[in-house]
Amino acid sequence: MAVYDCWKPYFKYGNCKHALCNVHLLRELLGVVENTGQVWAGLVMGFLCEAKQMVERCKEEGLCELPDGYCEGFALEYGCILEVGLGESLLLEGHRGRSGSWCLLDRFIVYRAEVCRFLEDFSVPFDNNQAERDIWCVEVKQKVSGGFRSVLGAKNFGKISSIIGRGS
Repeated sequence: MAVYDCWKPYFKYGNCKHALCNVHLLRELLGVVENTGQVWAGLVMGFLCEAKQMVERCKEEGLCELPDGYCEGFALEYGCILEVGLGESLLLEGHRGRSGSWCLLDRFIVYRAEVCRFLEDFSVPFDNNQAERDIWCVEVKQKVSGGFRSVLGAKNFGKISSIIGRGS
């Protein structure tokens, strides 16, 4: 399972199921709400938060999947929200290309299964925050000091970080 933002090259990984990081999507949706006031983005935000809470409640109750009817209900609600979005996100007159909100809406349409994967498979996390926290110290090391002086130094840093990082 690979959970990530919607960078196209990730979809070329063929030996795994794909899911989109919903926290990344929530940040983009918030930008659409704040900058354009489009209703559909707020509806998707509410939908994702409600769906996440439902999955968490089911997990707490020891369930491995949503109760009967919930997946269909969520799919219907998702589809209705996207219809609202299609009505709101028309091409801007005189704008070269599509607006950012239109592109985001298109992503929700095209990658519907990847956005909602956490609903169907409880082993799929809602976001990729843990993975990003795990690589954060390496990114800081590369940016602050410009990288590693040798491959051996990078390997040693990785070993030490894997042990230290386990507790956090």
